[in-house]
Amino acid sequence: MIRIMAERIWIVISTVDSEAAAAGLAAGSVRAGVAACAQVEAPIISHYTWKGQVEETREWRICFKIGETKREQLMSWIRTHHPYEVPEIIGWEARAADPDYADWVAAT
Repeated sequence: MIRIMAERIWIVISTVDSEAAAAGLAAGSVRAGVAACAQVEAPIISHYTWKGQVEETREWRICFKIGETKREQLMSWIRTHHPYEVPEIIGWEARAADPDYADWVAAT
């Protein structure tokens, strides 16, 4: 059964240029208690403009999950620990989730 949650779950993503950096952010955020869960996704190829130059970089995406009450804390933690000058930190609210999962995220 899917239901609307009392406390919203937030999904926040970021990318880094190495698997080790991604694993460090993922594990560190969970250890610090600012993420209930963090998953490292396989390498992706990012294309973007940086300081006037078109770039192509192999990156790893980290997908963090957290309750709404800790969203700003998580985003601030990522900003502080991220190796990039201007890190990608994008979040959105989940509209529905499995009740047991939603309760676990909210309790974490």
